[in-house]
Amino acid sequence: MTESDLRAAQRRHVFYNQAVNVTWALLGFAPLCGFWLQAWHPGWFTLLAIVSALGWWLPASVWQWGQTPEAYHRLGLRTVKRFTQDGDLIHRALRRKFPQYRPADPARLIRRTLTTGRVNETFHQLCFLFFLLSSGYALGRGSVGWAAWITVANVVFNLYPIFLQQYNRLRLHRLRARYPAAF
Repeated sequence: MTESDLRAAQRRHVFYNQAVNVTWALLGFAPLCGFWLQAWHPGWFTLLAIVSALGWWLPASVWQWGQTPEAYHRLGLRTVKRFTQDGDLIHRALRRKFPQYRPADPARLIRRTLTTGRVNETFHQLCFLFFLLSSGYALGRGSVGWAAWITVANVVFNLYPIFLQQYNRLRLHRLRARYPAAF
């Protein structure tokens, strides 16, 4: 692979990932933003944001779903990971256009995936709490429709990504013997 092909593949990789990121963010945050634009109350919004931020200190065990990748298969994570950043569809499109392209050496890729996975998981955990509390607030105001939409968005945009990060981490730890430098 030539240097210019490598740069083109890297740019395409970033573009695909950002397109997926923006799409999911718009779909995930639309119901939440729609509700808060309609029902704005700075006191409640601030309180819910602060309570959600306290989730930073919750132990990881609170969020852990399963101990093996198979536990996550039952939740449909193999299907979900097709449509995510660095998911199966992105890698398939990259391989079609740039057959020799590999994002990084395996050990470096594993380290990066583990590090960014923890950051992404924490972000989605805090968002999960804020969406959950916002849904409860909407319900308390009698906005059943908004509460339902926020709850659906919360499952798709936050809960599944949390599970996906846990699933990826379990899968990567199976590679520990082949790539000890990555851990």
